[in-house]
Amino acid sequence: MKFRPPDPLLEILFAQMTADPIRAAFFAISSQVGDLNDDDRSVRKSLQTMVQHYIRLRNDIAHADWSAGWEVADTGELIPPTARRVKVAKDGIEHTSLPYTPEQLERRQRQVGDLSTRPSDLLSVYQTSEKVGTAVRALSTSPE
Repeated sequence: MKFRPPDPLLEILFAQMTADPIRAAFFAISSQVGDLNDDDRSVRKSLQTMVQHYIRLRNDIAHADWSAGWEVADTGELIPPTARRVKVAKDGIEHTSLPYTPEQLERRQRQVGDLSTRPSDLLSVYQTSEKVGTAVRALSTSPE
């Protein structure tokens, strides 16, 4: 099966985008090209909210200033790890202490699940016709 090469203009457009603009573009495109009914739109909104939440969580964790592995010099007592996040706010900057312990981060990771799933684990591409080309379907469905 032959695949059309990716559109270089789209590759240029998305190459430098961060997660949230990609999320916004993906869900906007899905609304434009999908024939969504009310249930589909509800699922789309729930997914968008969930993705946005995990993007924020990822950004907080990745961009925080972490202090881990420190101990009190006199006693050798370990100081609990801490994370501080500085964000731009309406009136300047906002300092936030993140309430994450290693155990909480592991629990969050389990909530998100295994992120190593590839599109090909869930979807397949099939030939529709010579004129139309290819389409995508869930692995558990057959072409129409």
